[in-house]
Amino acid sequence: MRNPGQEIVKLQFGDSYDEFLEWISHLPYYHEIESAILVHAAVEDGIPIEKQREEVLCGCTAGEKHLAKHYGDTFWSQLYTGVKPVIFGHRVVGDNPLIVPQKTYGIDTGACHGGTLTAIILPSFEIVQVQAGELPTLMLRIQCRLPVQQKAQ
Repeated sequence: MRNPGQEIVKLQFGDSYDEFLEWISHLPYYHEIESAILVHAAVEDGIPIEKQREEVLCGCTAGEKHLAKHYGDTFWSQLYTGVKPVIFGHRVVGDNPLIVPQKTYGIDTGACHGGTLTAIILPSFEIVQVQAGELPTLMLRIQCRLPVQQKAQ
């Protein structure tokens, strides 16, 4: 079965898709700055950032299963005890960021579903949000998915 998300990305990048894959394959799974660690999805508590599992950092199915095995129903961000705050996305946390002060900042507030787009200004950790709105999101979905659905038929 094809991954619909990848089919959408292929459509978006068109002839540049292979170049995009080459470029993205060289990016790190995390970015650490003085004030925070930035990851796509998650980290495991007690493991140095450079020793983290890639599948946990990026939030793929294997990473999600690994976290569930170790943390059960408790979301990893509630258990993080590291010194440096972690900013993450990947999983929609609601209309407002999921914040454990000075520890974790979940900023996926559903912009791709018409919710809000959330950002954090560093090093102050000031939260900034704008409403994504329904129409641009709906139009993007229609533009991306219709060709993918037609291709699958």
